Amino acid sequence: MKVKVIPVLEDNYMYLVIEEHTREAVAVDVAVPKRVRAAFGRREHSCGPRHRRPRPSVRTPRGSPDYAAEAHPLPGALCTRAWRPNTGSHLDHLHLPNSHPFQLLEIVGREGVSLTTVLTTHHHWDHAQGNTELVRLLPGLVVLGADERICALTRRLAHGEELRFGAIHVRCLLTPGHTSGHMSYFLWEDECLDPPAVFSGDALSVAGCGSRLETTAQQMYHSLVETLGTLPPETKVFCGHEHTLGNLEFAQKVEPCNNHVKAKLSWAKV
Repeated sequence: MKVKVIPVLEDNYMYLVIEEHTREAVAVDVAVPKRVRAAFGRREHSCGPRHRRPRPSVRTPRGSPDYAAEAHPLPGALCTRAWRPNTGSHLDHLHLPNSHPFQLLEIVGREGVSLTTVLTTHHHWDHAQGNTELVRLLPGLVVLGADERICALTRRLAHGEELRFGAIHVRCLLTPGHTSGHMSYFLWEDECLDPPAVFSGDALSVAGCGSRLETTAQQMYHSLVETLGTLPPETKVFCGHEHTLGNLEFAQKVEPCNNHVKAKLSWAKV
């Protein structure tokens, strides 16, 4: 299983997951499907009103615009399975700054894969606004998610449902809190030594989580602790936003003597 990490808009992450034997590809949270202006992400969209949030500082990877990277864990207790890019070999991280237009279909073509499915974590414009255009460009593309408000939704998923893309298994995990219909996706591959992965959207980020906009605090707690918190310890977490520094700086103000927070924050600033 190969994961292409694609930074888009102001601080979002979009992903392209590739089954390397069948060359089938699955996109996660398509914010922008094709070549667009940098300002596109600031417009209102027919998927619904913008979810407004403070704009955090964004860390962009150093070095080449297209380089191989491996995810490495952050130490500590705030989010023990949060991962960020570092030099390695298992995961490709595409640095695509907002000042440069980008096209998802160009990446698909360059990889020589067939994009068959979109997995959308929730209905907010910065995670789903590209679905409609992508379906127009790729007739037959399947868009899956747990919320009827998701743009161009083909079929609504249920908690615990399992999907299959070649050797890649996907378990759908309903994680309400940020939105009532938020779905996270837990992926693993047959006969593969690589650890499993979860695409957590806005349910879980590095050292934090998305704002609770819908549902109750008890439901959000269950999503984080009982659903995501019980995944295998080696699981790689691919979140929806780059909020690392802001989350850790806040955590340090709340717990100034927490050594785990200090270590994470020092690492994130490198």
